[in-house]
Amino acid sequence: MDDKQVTLTESELKAVMTDAIVDALQRVGLDASKPIEVQKDMVHLRRWRLAVDGAQTTTFRAVFGILTAGVLGALWLGIKAMMGQPSP
Repeated sequence: MDDKQVTLTESELKAVMTDAIVDALQRVGLDASKPIEVQKDMVHLRRWRLAVDGAQTTTFRAVFGILTAGVLGALWLGIKAMMGQPSP
């Protein structure tokens, strides 16, 4: 590629930059002509991400609680068996 120095006016530079930004946004699926819609989409995605993160945390706590209860129950039955008490 041949590097050349180009002189642009401020309005030409602004037009080139705007085209580049619009092109980049379109490549990722965003319509730059509707900025309010894009903002609403981003708000929705953030809410969805936070909801999924919350569900993951709740699921992890539930699984951890069930496993802990199972291990403690097994230990309790083992201790009762060692002491000669019959299990229910």
